[in-house]
Parts: sequence; structure tokens; C-alpha cells
Amino acid sequence: MTHQYTYFPRATASIGSAMLDANVTASLDSIARRGSDFRDEATRERMSDLLDRLGESEVLAMAGLGAAEGNLRRVTTETDYSTFHRRSAHALSLLNENRDLLRRWVAGEDVRPVVIDIERERDKRVEGLFHVVVDNYLLPSYALVAQAYWLYLSDPIPMRALRRVERVAGEIRCRGSREMMLAILLLAGTRNGQDLALNIMKLRAESGLRKTLDAIWNTSFDLTYTRLAVSFPLYGGVPEPVVFITADKHLSTFMNTIEPLGAGMTRGGTALPLDSSNFEGLVRDDLYENVQALMLASAQAVAANSERDERVTRIRRNNSIRHIARLEALFADRADGT
Repeated sequence: MTHQYTYFPRATASIGSAMLDANVTASLDSIARRGSDFRDEATRERMSDLLDRLGESEVLAMAGLGAAEGNLRRVTTETDYSTFHRRSAHALSLLNENRDLLRRWVAGEDVRPVVIDIERERDKRVEGLFHVVVDNYLLPSYALVAQAYWLYLSDPIPMRALRRVERVAGEIRCRGSREMMLAILLLAGTRNGQDLALNIMKLRAESGLRKTLDAIWNTSFDLTYTRLAVSFPLYGGVPEPVVFITADKHLSTFMNTIEPLGAGMTRGGTALPLDSSNFEGLVRDDLYENVQALMLASAQAVAANSERDERVTRIRRNNSIRHIARLEALFADRADGT
């Protein structure tokens, strides 16, 4: 089979809850809306593999962020959540009660479009949760990825740049995060490591201001979604294992360098997902020990943090907004040539 989705954590054999990336929800939406009129061989192969993994078991399909990507742009005036509701409903339908229809579509049989009750989906009123995700996850992620990319453009000394990123990570309470791992590849990576980071960010070449900032935001969106896949089980209430599913090959390669290690706890009582990273061949040999030492010190600082959740949330949001304003101004000046 040439085309397959990537599943994170990758060692997971079964799926209790499926967190669907935007590319997965878009494909399910097309199948549900168009039935047999929608034909795409790559999608058929990916869906066939997904069905094999699901077997006959029921799965909680969580299309939330993937279905809502259009409503969570960096700058958006979109207030109509109809696309989110439709995509979410179609994903739930095809992966559960209408899974047989999905099987028949994969087999090339004639299938008619799925009829769903959009009003029932609207009644769930989950839009308010997106503001929580933006404040607690997306804004800090965007600030840190923007800081890393700015230093990639402006600071030629890798470890000095990484320490500056780590300081910002400390201020926005994002030490030890996937964003820091991305920063390591970007600033201290081998050619392959830097290529991987830039491919994830879709910033192989400098673009205009808007495109650059949008690319950074979209990278943060992807990293946030993968983080939720390992964070959700810490709070219970969803069938496990929770698996993030995507067709993004560059994001997949990055996620395959990360191995979830379960959960830890800060001194303040906050549950934390623990990861290990395999940077073999992706970080420069002459910087590897320094990078490891930086990450160890960062992890120790996280574990020693005695702040309560409410204070962390407030600091994270306020400091993220402050750093975002500073960094967007720097990018704007660069775009203007000043």
C-alpha cells in the first residue's frame, strides 16, 4: 500500500479515540457529501488502512480542531461554524454508525451521500472551547515558533539562539515542548534537521509578511493538535488509547522522532505529558551535548515549578501576547527593509 495515514503515538496498535487532522476530516467530508462521485486513489488507500486498524470496535472520533481549522486562522473574521459542524458530523458518522458505507466506498461500490442533522450538531455549542485552546495552547505555541524562526533568520550562533528561545519558553511556560524540539532542529540541526523543520513550517524560502506569519501560525496549530493527543488521557474521560491521525508527511516525520513516556507532575500539581526525542542524524554532532544539557535543565525547571494551574494559564496568555506583539513587529520591520 503506497499511501497510509500516520498514527501518533506510532506504537499504538488499537485506537480508542481518534484525533483527526484537517486533511483527514476533509477527506471524510468529501466522501460523505459526494458518495461515489468522489474518487481519489490515495484517499482510498489511506481509508482502507484506517478501517483495518479500527476493525469492528467503536471509536470516539474527535474532529474538533481538524474540522475547525478554518475558524481558527491567525486573522479571521469567520464566525460561521457550519463547515466545522458538517465536517465533525461527517467524521463521526463515517467512523461509527456509517462505517459500512465507508467500507463500501473503499471497495469501489456505489454509495450515496450521507444525510446528517446539522442542527443537532449546532446544538452542541462547542465553539467556546476553541477560545480555551487558542489562549492556552495556540498563542504560546505561536509565540515560541515565531521566536525560533526569527532567530533562525537573525542569529548565526546556534546555542545562543537556542538559549534565547528557551528563555521565552520559560516566560510563557512552554519548556520541554514540541516547539522547543522544532527550535532545536531549526537552530542546531544538521542539514536534514533544518530541512525537516522548514518543511513542517512550509517556509523553505522567505515569503511576505502575511504568508510568513500565517505559516508560523499553521505550524503552531499542527503542534498543538499533536500535543492534545498525549494530553487528553492525563485528564481522563475519553476512551484510550488516543491517537492523532494525519496525512502530512513532514509532520509525520517530525512526530516519529518523539516517543511518549507517560505522565509526570510538577511541584504545583499540574499533570504533564512526558516525551523523549530521538534526534539522531538531525542535530549537529558538535552541538548535541549542549542541546541535551539545555533540554535536561529545561525539563528540571518544569518539574520544579510550583505555580498552580490558574496562575500558569494567566501568565502563559499574557506573556504570549506580549512576545507575539514584539515578534510580529520585528517581522514587519524586516519585510519593510527597516
